[in-house]
Amino acid sequence: MLTTGGRIPVFFNSEGRQLAKLRRLHPDPITEMHPETAARLGIADGDWIWIETLRGRIRQRARFVDGMDPRVISSQHAWWFPEEKDPEHGIWKSNVNVLTNIEGPHDPAMGTYHLRALLCRVSKAEEPVSPS
Repeated sequence: MLTTGGRIPVFFNSEGRQLAKLRRLHPDPITEMHPETAARLGIADGDWIWIETLRGRIRQRARFVDGMDPRVISSQHAWWFPEEKDPEHGIWKSNVNVLTNIEGPHDPAMGTYHLRALLCRVSKAEEPVSPS
């Protein structure tokens, strides 16, 4: 089960990724997961992982959190890579918005689209290639 939108204290939503000092503090997109879940999937703390839904696939780094439900992962939102030379700066590589959907059915209580409790698949990914 995927939940999204956890805040990153270093950044304000998608802002600040281009600031070297802030990126040194938080260089990579993080997905939090329970260590037991990761062990079952052959994932070590700090490994790059794929997160997939019916809508798409992104890559983030695994971070182990003992205090969360082993059936849930929490992925950070709003990632892009100013160091990437393409015009979109790698926005589709790790941005969790790729995995969500604004189509209905919408939550009956809040009237919003689903950002929480999305079914997903997680697997170990290869290390990303550094931009040249």
